[in-house]
Amino acid sequence: MISTTLAFMNYLDEKKVRYTYKPLEKSELISVGYEGDNMKDMDFLFFFDKDGESVSVKCFSILQFAANDLARGIVCSNKLNNKYRWVKFYIDEDNEAAASIDAVITERTAGPVCFELLVRMLDIVDEAYLVYNGTESI
Repeated sequence: MISTTLAFMNYLDEKKVRYTYKPLEKSELISVGYEGDNMKDMDFLFFFDKDGESVSVKCFSILQFAANDLARGIVCSNKLNNKYRWVKFYIDEDNEAAASIDAVITERTAGPVCFELLVRMLDIVDEAYLVYNGTESI
């Protein structure tokens, strides 16, 4: 097991946060699910690189866009990218809004840094959902 993955798992255990772990071919995955104020089903996927020096956090399926509404999704993503400097928003190949964030970590910093990324991303994605579904504008 990658030392940074283990460090984050230990940190989540201390915080009593439930997660799932899955070894992958080129990385290791920790999935953490949350329910926000606006978006009810959020899964945050932490992909830990095999070298133990970086992590990529993704949140998929924020909202799916019909083909004729795809341009609005792209415009929303651009506006959100201008508003939030930590999280990158995009429309994926399934026409779904998604978010990601990357960080450089060490075994010592993996727990608190990844937890901070989780908290930031949770709040930002929960707010972004309102922009994507047209409830709020930027």
